[in-house]
Amino acid sequence: MMRSLFSGVTGLRSHQTRMDVIGNNIANVNTVGFKKSSVTFKDLYSETISAAAASTGVGAGTTGGVNPKQIGLGAAVGSISTVHTAGSAQYTGNGMDVAISGDGYFVVQTPTGNMYTRAGNFYTDLSGNLITSDGYYVQTVLPTQKAVQVFSFDSVNAATMEGQYISAQDGGVIQTGNVTADLSKVDGKTYSFRFVPSTPAFTAKSTGSSNYFPSLYPIMENGAIKGGIQAESDPAGTTWDSASIAAMVQAKVDALGDTATTGALGVQFEADAANNAVLLKAGNITLATATINAADYDQAADTLKAAGTMTLDFGNGLAKVKITNHNTSSITLSSLIEKMNNAPGQTPPTITVSENGEWQMLDQDGNLIETVTVATSPTAGGGLGSQFKIMTTDFGMFNLQVNTNNFGPVNNQQQLSKALADSGSTFSVNVNAEWAVDYSSPGQVLESQLKTLQIDFDKYSSLAIDSTGGIIAQIKQDQQVTLDGHTITLKAGDKVTLGYVTLANFNNPTGLEKIGDNLYAVSANSGEPTFEMPGSGNAGQLSPSNLEMSNVDLSEEIVNMIITQRGFQANSRIITTTDTMLEELVNLKR
Repeated sequence: MMRSLFSGVTGLRSHQTRMDVIGNNIANVNTVGFKKSSVTFKDLYSETISAAAASTGVGAGTTGGVNPKQIGLGAAVGSISTVHTAGSAQYTGNGMDVAISGDGYFVVQTPTGNMYTRAGNFYTDLSGNLITSDGYYVQTVLPTQKAVQVFSFDSVNAATMEGQYISAQDGGVIQTGNVTADLSKVDGKTYSFRFVPSTPAFTAKSTGSSNYFPSLYPIMENGAIKGGIQAESDPAGTTWDSASIAAMVQAKVDALGDTATTGALGVQFEADAANNAVLLKAGNITLATATINAADYDQAADTLKAAGTMTLDFGNGLAKVKITNHNTSSITLSSLIEKMNNAPGQTPPTITVSENGEWQMLDQDGNLIETVTVATSPTAGGGLGSQFKIMTTDFGMFNLQVNTNNFGPVNNQQQLSKALADSGSTFSVNVNAEWAVDYSSPGQVLESQLKTLQIDFDKYSSLAIDSTGGIIAQIKQDQQVTLDGHTITLKAGDKVTLGYVTLANFNNPTGLEKIGDNLYAVSANSGEPTFEMPGSGNAGQLSPSNLEMSNVDLSEEIVNMIITQRGFQANSRIITTTDTMLEELVNLKR
């Protein structure tokens, strides 16, 4: 019976230890970089009342196996482990605060050697040393420095964009917008634009009514014709298919090539009195010609006689146009054509000719730099307006116009491209180049490279730590340094990197030993540290202007506290119950 008393005592001791750990966790719920601990229990040795016995065989006269009979003698603390999961990052706005997102520990120098911490609230002391809140020196490495050329944009030299055939829109600025190209690659180069047609170069499509015919109707009275002009199809009742007219336009623009007119081309008739003919046109493109050979047509006067007839045959599979003058007087060819173009109830189709291809920007060696967008405006009757814009990704936008007095009308983008080429339109970018210092981290770090950083406040101000671990400062006054044979001027206000915060990693971070002040020390079971730059190897990233908060989950700790309290309470009942049983035993003698 005494065994249960001592089992209860061991249970009380174990639960008291667990409560101590929970209390410490809750006390540090707001401690920067704190890592909570967890407790597990194990049973103590057991007293064997009888050992296990094996089976003596099978059948009569044998016995089966017997399990051992054991009484446990209580519980003990199995482990107290530090849980190294990451805590939440809290933004502070302080440039000297930094949180680790991932694995790793900051390295700090103490009077007893290097120690390790997750608390990234760093400061500087009077002497300019980078320290923790307890005055321990933060260990850093010096940056690798090399001289590099830095290029800055000066201006776009677009003077040669204005030539015989090209000028600025309305005399304004040619180039606007930002230059985003790699300035190290554009210095000394010239650039030009060109349009490259694809196959087919043009596409003609009809819009509007699918069937059309320039029908004219005579004046009727009581069912009889009393006058007017009549235009009817031959064969009767047929119309013109707009798709067929679009095919005629397609054939023409393919033949015309770079002189073809693009845009919305209206179908219309035009008198050619000099050649006794009528032209069928789309915009300014002549699709077909109908020669007038009618006996009733007076070629000298260009008129259709009274009561006369004539037939216009435009070929191409189109129905003929049979025209009859029911008037008592002749009609001129131009008047007749005007009536046909304005036939009542008839809407001539519009044939839209689009151009296929792309605009390119090239350097002086003919290398394609990028495809660009050229914005133009169509003109009535087809063709392009004189003003246009070239929009690039690398060099902004160019506002230009064609000098049509010199070059003539621009029918399509191939002609626009030719105007640019004939005008010698090129541009270049004026770039400023100067030498500067490039700072980089060393990557893998040896412990012997770790140093205490001391900042000269006479030279530097506005300290901050960035995501790479770089300790950035602002120069107070101009400085000159010589690097790689180049004399470099660092100007007041420039940012420089004074050093890099490094991180330590361990094979078994759970084996680190807490020593207070948010510090960890190497133990026999943690392994030796390896040092890396933030974000490289196994080291985590840094979050500037943030602090890692405690990873204690308060709700979890409250639940654990309730469980521990109940466990402690139950173990105390073991002792009181055993005591009552002993009292009953003593009372047997009465």
